[in-house]
Amino acid sequence: MWLFQTSGFMKTLLKNKALSKNGWFLLSLIFTFEGLSFLVSFLVALAYSEPTNTFLVPGLLAVGCGAALFFSSSKTVVPTADNRISFLLITLAWVTVILLGTVPYLLGNIVPSVADGLYESVSGFTLCGSSVIANIDNIPRSVVLWRSLTHWLGGIGTLMMVAQIFPLLKVFGADANLQAINTNKNYPFNFKRIGRQIILIYSALTVFEILLLFIGGIDIFKSTCYGFGTISSGCFSPENQDIAKYSSFVQYLFVIFMGLSGVGFYTFLLVVSGQGLKKLLIKTKELKLYAFVMLAGSLFIGLILYLKCGFSAENSFRYALFQTVSFFSSSGFSVTNYLIWPRYLIFAFMIFAIIGGCSGSTSGGIKISRLSMILQNFRCSFSKLFNFSEQQQPECNDGAIDEKTNLSVLSFVSLFGMLLLTGIILLTLSGVAPIKSAFLITTSMATIGHNLSVAEYSTLSKLIMSLFMLIGRLEIYPVLVLLVPSFYGTKFN
Repeated sequence: MWLFQTSGFMKTLLKNKALSKNGWFLLSLIFTFEGLSFLVSFLVALAYSEPTNTFLVPGLLAVGCGAALFFSSSKTVVPTADNRISFLLITLAWVTVILLGTVPYLLGNIVPSVADGLYESVSGFTLCGSSVIANIDNIPRSVVLWRSLTHWLGGIGTLMMVAQIFPLLKVFGADANLQAINTNKNYPFNFKRIGRQIILIYSALTVFEILLLFIGGIDIFKSTCYGFGTISSGCFSPENQDIAKYSSFVQYLFVIFMGLSGVGFYTFLLVVSGQGLKKLLIKTKELKLYAFVMLAGSLFIGLILYLKCGFSAENSFRYALFQTVSFFSSSGFSVTNYLIWPRYLIFAFMIFAIIGGCSGSTSGGIKISRLSMILQNFRCSFSKLFNFSEQQQPECNDGAIDEKTNLSVLSFVSLFGMLLLTGIILLTLSGVAPIKSAFLITTSMATIGHNLSVAEYSTLSKLIMSLFMLIGRLEIYPVLVLLVPSFYGTKFN
């Protein structure tokens, strides 16, 4: 029955005007912008006297295809009331970007197989940052830059998705971001303007970090790569050595910008609109909770490192703060080998990664706002159970959460947990040890990098991890909904 539904679905799919016009227009933008990014890496290859065909040929072909698709498309977005079209286009866009991003790794013989190239591309664009490349110092600098560029481009794609598309689809409470803008009289809502300003703020933060890292003693090439990775919550490094070799000043700079990458970009928009930071901190519960859990986690872990691991007080605090912010923001950078710390600290880091940063940010995980709603639901249930006189409804910033939004959040968190368990089982069946499977799937779903090399694992294991990185980055539904038979049962609107 499901196969017949799918067959009928494909026929209506090809005839749907909104889907075909939006699809061609979206593909034209993807090919053009990714082609231009190839050409940026080509210029770097030229500057360092490296092989240029790795980027020149795919760059010219991608830009050419993008231009052809653009002139044959509607050159604009055709409105549609059917959310399924939006889900399909989101998944189509990310899969296309990832497949194109695989080409340089294969043309440049950077990786030994298609599965390895696909894993590296998925890890880059989904902002995970785990890698199959064991020795970064031995690959061309143009490829090193391309890896970091995939993070930066993936960050823009994520922000446009979670801050622009998801709120309009009104899925799992994401429209709370739009409500924050709409209720601000000093900042009337405008879809295109908000998109432009998000990209402008994202770019400005990137440039600012690059300049500060350069002032801190990192050369301009590595500062650029680190800037692209940090502000997007990515973890690709331009060198084999970790950040521990740099000064404390540089390490604290990383902490600041990793923390900022986990802040919802609507917060930055509200700051730009003229709301004072102090007033914003009082008003925005998610931001306060984000700051609180990171500080509390840092102090707790710092105390353990000081008492149990023999670090000095300053090193204990700096290491704890760095790794706590890194895991909460889903960045994944490390300032020391945290894998040799007590096991319960690794478990704590996994919890931090699952929680993630604020909604509307580039971080992964379930997000602080959803954690807040879960805790509020526990409180409400507890109040009802014991018939307390004061029974409150879950809230988000300024107002109470309606039952539909509350249910969607609870469903999302439950689904996240079930998929996490499913991924661990699948990866274990593919030949990975259970404890490592738990670590690898958790970091994949939360899209956070780590110190473990995945080059040694089988092709099947890499494909499983790649799938769960994509599911985690797209916040589950755009991918998972394609597997539901009822999705194919009715006509598109």
